[in-house]
Amino acid sequence: MNFNPGALWTPFIAEIDDAKKKVSVARSGAWFRGHRSGTWKLSPGLLRYPNGLAREQTLFVEFKNRGGELLKENTKTDWDVLTQMQHYGVPTRLLDWTDRLAVALFFALTGEDDSPCLWVLNPFLLSAKATTSAKGVVFDFGDDPDFGYSKFFSNPQTWPFVLPVPIFPPWKFGRIGQQAGFFTVHGTDASPLDVLAPRFCAKVTIPKDLVEYGRDRLRDDGFDEFAIFRDLDSLGRSIARKYGMLR
Repeated sequence: MNFNPGALWTPFIAEIDDAKKKVSVARSGAWFRGHRSGTWKLSPGLLRYPNGLAREQTLFVEFKNRGGELLKENTKTDWDVLTQMQHYGVPTRLLDWTDRLAVALFFALTGEDDSPCLWVLNPFLLSAKATTSAKGVVFDFGDDPDFGYSKFFSNPQTWPFVLPVPIFPPWKFGRIGQQAGFFTVHGTDASPLDVLAPRFCAKVTIPKDLVEYGRDRLRDDGFDEFAIFRDLDSLGRSIARKYGMLR
């Protein structure tokens, strides 16, 4: 009997729906994050290094100063700079999320896999808990001078939040808008988000037999690297793969 991985797809989607219910965001509003390895914790890049916090200010200042004219004209605030750092590979205290399941699956299934997984987050309950607000709000700190990023890293004790806070960056940078991107920004406790707030996030493991099938399904639905990154490098890879010529 031939094995049909597609038969696993419906139960897998049902698991995601169960995870959404578990974190009380069953109908809409869930955020997703894909990991190529199920062993990875919900820790932003900066906090994966022992000396990360000690280097935070240096990383920011050097990127901002050396980036100069290469930074887009609409980079107005320190949060805008931080967003650019995150998307160009400089470790920050931001953790990427998206409200599009296909985008998160793309990142989980791209590259060498080691028990890939999908994380589901309720950003509204996390925000309510982190900020002690009556109702969860996804903030845009770029519009609030009291939450300037430079002020935070120069004196971490001025940051009032212990838990990670969900934030909504302006979708004025191509990749963020294309990926429907959101962030959580880690506060004064450097522990992983899944340790700090297990009530608001849930992990769904992607069965190994579904990995290749999932990749093919995403491509068939138009979610390849060009759909995600929208640059000429990804367009080249997309076309070469389409015609079986990707090296």
